[in-house]
Order: sequence, then C-alpha cells, then structure tokens
Amino acid sequence: MYEINHVTGESVLMEMRDDITLQKVNSSDIDSIGYSDAKNIMLVRFKTGAMYEYHGIGADIYTALVSSQSIGKYFTSKIRGRYPYKEVKLNGE
Repeated sequence: MYEINHVTGESVLMEMRDDITLQKVNSSDIDSIGYSDAKNIMLVRFKTGAMYEYHGIGADIYTALVSSQSIGKYFTSKIRGRYPYKEVKLNGE
C-alpha cells in the first residue's frame, strides 16, 4: 500500500505489522522502520530479515532517525545498545 511519509512528504511503500506501519528506508543495513507514539516502540527490520522491537524510543529520536542523512550511522550511534530491545519472531519462525 502507498501512504505519505509525514517526515519527508514523499509517497512510499509501507507495510503494517500489528498497529505499527513499517516504511522502507534508504540504508545498506536497515530495510524498514516503524514507530508507535502511543507505546514508544520502534520496529526495525534489517536487510537480513531479522526484526527487532526497541522500547522507550521518543518521537524525537524516531523523527531524527528517519530524517538523518545516514540512517545506519544514526541508528548505530544513537539507538543500538542504548535502548532495551527484543527480537520479533515472524509467523512460522
């Protein structure tokens, strides 16, 4: 389905997972990212297919991530290892 990315204003391909919309991003390591403001949870799907749920992510961090010049660098320096996370097992795994 196509929706408007409210950060960039672009029309992008998005996918729903639970109540979080995943949007494709331009990154060599990360495939797509989604966020729930109500839960302060961010989903990250990597190019490997692995998906992780990061807890305690504020809207400001999510917005800075998806609007950064290098999503991978921002993720590594500001999110990885700084927030609690768990791997999300997809159906059939």
